[in-house]
Amino acid sequence: TLALIQELGGKMHMSQRNFNEASQAFFQAFKSYDEAGDRSRLRCLKYLVMASMLHASSINPFDSHEARAHRDDPEIVAMTN
Repeated sequence: TLALIQELGGKMHMSQRNFNEASQAFFQAFKSYDEAGDRSRLRCLKYLVMASMLHASSINPFDSHEARAHRDDPEIVAMTN
């Protein structure tokens, strides 16, 4: 439930064009989903990548070891290439 709340918070920040806050919320949601073994983690990771692109952040979302494990997932590769 916490992951879902964090994900929805990220979507709210995206709608308000607060991409930095959205990135943080999506990353927290991603970690929560990942810890629970929930497949929704990929959905959050895609939102995190998109928020990072829109924010033009110099921080690579795949610098974290949690996200790095999913870097080669076909859904993620489609967004980053």
